[in-house]
Amino acid sequence: MDCLYTDGDGKVPTSVREKTIAGEWVALNASAGKIPSTAVFEQALEDRAFLLPELAARPTSWTWTKQPTWYSDKYHWDAWNVVDYFADENESVPWYFSGSSPAWESSEGKFHFHPEIRSKAEDSLSRLWLCVETITSNPPFKTGTPHPTKFNYLLLSAAWDSARGAMSLMDDAKGRALEYLGFLNWWSSSVSRWEDPLQRWMVDYVASFKFRDLKKRGVFLDLLGHWRTLNVAHLLAENVPVYYFWQDDLDDYPCFTRLSPSILQAYHDTCSALDKTEVLVDDMMGLQDEMDAIRSYNDFFQLRRAPDHMVSPVYADIPSGAVVSICDFEGWSARSLTEPLLIRDYADRYHLAIEVDDRDTYVTIWRWKPRRSDLVREQRAGTLGPGISRESQRSDREIRELYKSFYAPTKKSQFDEWGRVTLASRLGDTYDEYQGSPTATDSGGNREPLPRPHWVPAAHPLLVIPQPASPVTIASRWTQAMSAPSSHSGSRASSAARQFRSSGDQDFRRWSASPRRGQPTLPNQRAVYIEELRDLAGQYISAVDPWTSKRPLAWNPDYLDVGYLLIPDIRAQARLRFWATCSPDTPSMPALLFKAVCHGLPLTIGVKVEDFGKFKPEEVSDIDRLVGKPSSTIEAPFAYTAQGALRAYYMSRVNDIIRRPHARILVGMGGPIAWLGRKWGGMELVTQFMEGPSPDVYLHRRGYIDSDDEHPMFLYTDEMSPQEIDILFGCICSDSDRDKSLYPSKDILDEGCFFWTGEWDSRMDNMFNDITKEILQGSAKFRTPGMWNNYFRRLNRGHRGSRERLNQVVPAMLTRLHSKIIDGFLVDWNKRRLMDIKLPEEYRPRQVGNRGAL
Repeated sequence: MDCLYTDGDGKVPTSVREKTIAGEWVALNASAGKIPSTAVFEQALEDRAFLLPELAARPTSWTWTKQPTWYSDKYHWDAWNVVDYFADENESVPWYFSGSSPAWESSEGKFHFHPEIRSKAEDSLSRLWLCVETITSNPPFKTGTPHPTKFNYLLLSAAWDSARGAMSLMDDAKGRALEYLGFLNWWSSSVSRWEDPLQRWMVDYVASFKFRDLKKRGVFLDLLGHWRTLNVAHLLAENVPVYYFWQDDLDDYPCFTRLSPSILQAYHDTCSALDKTEVLVDDMMGLQDEMDAIRSYNDFFQLRRAPDHMVSPVYADIPSGAVVSICDFEGWSARSLTEPLLIRDYADRYHLAIEVDDRDTYVTIWRWKPRRSDLVREQRAGTLGPGISRESQRSDREIRELYKSFYAPTKKSQFDEWGRVTLASRLGDTYDEYQGSPTATDSGGNREPLPRPHWVPAAHPLLVIPQPASPVTIASRWTQAMSAPSSHSGSRASSAARQFRSSGDQDFRRWSASPRRGQPTLPNQRAVYIEELRDLAGQYISAVDPWTSKRPLAWNPDYLDVGYLLIPDIRAQARLRFWATCSPDTPSMPALLFKAVCHGLPLTIGVKVEDFGKFKPEEVSDIDRLVGKPSSTIEAPFAYTAQGALRAYYMSRVNDIIRRPHARILVGMGGPIAWLGRKWGGMELVTQFMEGPSPDVYLHRRGYIDSDDEHPMFLYTDEMSPQEIDILFGCICSDSDRDKSLYPSKDILDEGCFFWTGEWDSRMDNMFNDITKEILQGSAKFRTPGMWNNYFRRLNRGHRGSRERLNQVVPAMLTRLHSKIIDGFLVDWNKRRLMDIKLPEEYRPRQVGNRGAL
């Protein structure tokens, strides 16, 4: 049927429904057994899509990969995880599906994995990762798109002090293997000619899993919350189980009519009445209005544009040298086009607009505004249609899968018809504006309490039904209202949340985003002052795609309780305090500090000697006792001489540095140093940094201490030696100032990289990733500061954007911003105890006569 979504066989999928007082669950491509029972629903509520940002990641147990998951833009491939396998009579169950892999105890009292299991795991993980890495390193995969991270399978060969620790690692390995399989399943099912960048053995290896014949994990959809990136037609066409909760309020959104349970039920009832496997629209009596509404919207919940519904320029009107971009879907960001044949093909197919300013000409092509009727058809992802180039042959569904993580709008970034950031987004406002669709046909009403459904445990908070008062994410609010951590969940994420909350009600009130009653405020002056901050910062501070965590990360409450913020750089402090004042996603100090880590700001947390006991475990391992002891050994310099062995030499030196306990401080050093720390140390290094100081500090009292400062507080933190930093950058030192390095240091970036703003963004990330690939391929060059400057200039050629030297103007602007912040918020945050910093800050403008006095 041309109006409704179809499955892999071209049939309208059977809908299974489970009614509750709040509404009803609908399952497509799925059995009733997966519609939320108590256990499954609790796990869905605890899933990462609805946890605090600093805790948002998957649980540790590998069993999470076998249950449906809430849709998440950052982990969209999770729905494709396989949950079964095909085994011949003589074939054993794959190791990642086996229920247990017991570790055996050696004569020394250590626990090891069985050699056969370990061998299978190492082989699978290494092969799967090579496939994933090759895909994510080559077109058409868009650089910067989220993807699974590497698992250090060499840890499987280590000896463990307890069976529990060994089994925890094995569970992580199983979960990572299934995640790789889910990613490969998604990619091979969504992208045409996906095998092109892979080697022959990789293609055969991926094909051996027979993904199309295996059952997928499935996904819970929040229709109103994620409609901008959802690709329901593709999910159903590939037989991915889809679950969504339908409330009466959704009937007010005509774009969702094709998913209405009453429409799906009417279709199957008509098939049964006429004894047919398929029926036409005319056979469904009394539903003409609903069918007309369905025809008015495309697969992506947006109004269809009739071919030739407007007059626009043609390819011949595009001047030479114009900057051309294409907007794939209404409300998405535009992406650049440079290939002339592709531009011509797109211009002949779709309407476009031409804009001219003082310097350049800009062309925007709208893929969602076709010129011809033959373009309005449903082409499956993974299949090629007519066109001159490979990209133009891709279907809308495939384009959506390729670029949804990069160009789709978010709550913070909305785009206009030309694919440019809206004014509201630039000002930092997070209005939930719906671009094109959906729009409720009615509004009004209040939220009212709801009786608890039978499948929700008695310990769960009361539910509420939100009524549509404005075009906001109603279903998302309802789901979030039900998503309080449950006492029945055993995930690390939920336990971390409970641990964080249990640190004390008084502590939470200190970090509350709401000012306490009776607090003196100057509302009007404060509002004007904040607008002045926005205007000043808006000159060069723009939205960036920061690093994001894919594991449950939470600050150690004891660390934040006794810690002192060390952020002597006033420019970094200006950014941090600007976010605290003007950014809605930093309501608490833990969230603010985590955002600083994600954006690569330099900051650390100092601890006093009397608080070391909070971090010292009851039993200190022999390794911790020995590793941090002072010694007279001098770090050997980075001296690469063996031609052809660059990768091996560099990695051996870096691995030696990263595994040292104090290496966690790299994450807090910001900029390129923090990037290298996360790159080679992975999530574990970030976790260690957020847990507290290393044994070097609390056991051996080594590291940095502020005793040399003008006003010492005797605060301790971990510290990296200059020689260790040189090794990370691959720096070959010389007697002159012409040191050569594999990576540019922060000093080199500050001096010559004019697109470096001090904040780690996607452009810096892409540059360092390219350099890393050269190192791993053995083709990297050692460059002097002058050679790095030439490298930066080559990168900037052809880049559309500001031609100003951002490495000079942004620090100057941040210095002015810090002075402006001090005018309204008098207290300096450097060396300030974290528990004494209240958010939002109290506005206390200093008088002109007291200027300069704190």
